[in-house]
Amino acid sequence: MQLERNDTMRKIVMLLLVVIISGAALIMNKETNIKKVEDNKSTTKQIIETIVDNQDEDKQHEEKENTVIEKQKETTSPKKENKTETKKETKKESTTNKNDEPVQNNPSSNNQSSENNESGVIDQNGNAHQEEKVIVIEKTPWEKLNISEYDWYYKPVHTWMRIDYNVSTCNSVSNCESLCMRDAEELAYTENVSCIQVYSYSGNYLGEMLKRD
Repeated sequence: MQLERNDTMRKIVMLLLVVIISGAALIMNKETNIKKVEDNKSTTKQIIETIVDNQDEDKQHEEKENTVIEKQKETTSPKKENKTETKKETKKESTTNKNDEPVQNNPSSNNQSSENNESGVIDQNGNAHQEEKVIVIEKTPWEKLNISEYDWYYKPVHTWMRIDYNVSTCNSVSNCESLCMRDAEELAYTENVSCIQVYSYSGNYLGEMLKRD
């Protein structure tokens, strides 16, 4: 009888040890999955910050080019008026010289013609030359990436990403995160899974992805 009791006690102790070890393993597995989820969220936030910085740089570049174009317009508009005024002055001088006696070369007029020639407005024959305008065509952010405008706002940044919990159906970011975490905890007993936030090229939050490691 004592031997049977000892055997039963040993079996009970062994069962308790197995239960304790399995419970500890499950707790460790959950902790590792939670750490992986936090690491994945930090990497996606870094990706978003780089995308936002690139957008700010593009905007600054566009603003600089627009200011350059406006300055060019301002500088070219008064030159056209000077062209017409110089033409009228040369015509008046030619008509007065025909009626009067021969006039010696006026050094001031020669200086004016040479100055106009250097500026590229009027040559020695009195012909006006138009200055070439530089037209800069700006590309949109999606054209620079060779994608469509829809993909810029509604497609994930990485091709391997998918949207398992769409924000349009979850109605909020917190709902998408809670649903994904709930399913990840249920699957953590059998496999390693984690939740990743999915963002578009423009930085819009699209939803959550249930990633299997």
